[in-house]
Amino acid sequence: MYFIETPFFPTTNYSVSPTPFFNYYTIKDLPKAYLHLLEEQNGGYLTKNALPTSEPTRDGLDMVAIHTILGIQKEGTPSILEQKELHEAFHLPDYFIVFSYQNEQFFGFDYSILNANGEPKIRYIDTDTDQWLYLADSFEQFLVLLRKDSFTLNDAKELSLIEANHIFLIGENFEIKELLTRFETTTHKEWYFNWLAYLAKSDQPPLVAASLQAFETQVFYFHSKLPESVNDLVSIFLSLETQKNSSTLVAILKELNEN
Repeated sequence: MYFIETPFFPTTNYSVSPTPFFNYYTIKDLPKAYLHLLEEQNGGYLTKNALPTSEPTRDGLDMVAIHTILGIQKEGTPSILEQKELHEAFHLPDYFIVFSYQNEQFFGFDYSILNANGEPKIRYIDTDTDQWLYLADSFEQFLVLLRKDSFTLNDAKELSLIEANHIFLIGENFEIKELLTRFETTTHKEWYFNWLAYLAKSDQPPLVAASLQAFETQVFYFHSKLPESVNDLVSIFLSLETQKNSSTLVAILKELNEN
């Protein structure tokens, strides 16, 4: 499995339409390995997060970070069919079909250079730094090259929600705990509380405890900005035998009731 299983990205049941979705490119023109991959699910977050590179990138000395693969169906998630908007916004070359991106970093099928099987090679473009790299001879090779690497969490790097989602899904415990602190002032409170609920249901006690501690910080320091889901999170912790009588949860409940 290359994708992290989630109900938000269901199995793709796409039809091979002869109608071009961008310029003259149709679904049939996409690499067979990519279409086969989508039989797992309609795109989503990857179980691995990096690819080797021949030169430094904004993510590392010999690697570039990658988080998602675009699916085909437009089911409330980004789709590979939405090329026109990306090309107009970032002035990407017409022969480049994006299958993964975040901010100004793009991974795509480069139809200007085909391999021996007549399929596009895989290129990485960073439009902010004007960096262009070839990563793999084919999408099949691209999948083989995927690897698990540490996430970049230094203070100088601003994290997108896409990066943060991936860390919450596959990061090490210390990375997740650091992420909870990094985003405690976020204005995306509903998003943040969704992840607190996700961690509260974890089978790893350190993550449950980290979620409760982060919840306490939100209640005591950001009380006026708490989302509507705050009561759902309370219910989750009250249902946990290991937490329902904890002093931290008692303090949270007292603060919520008094204010």
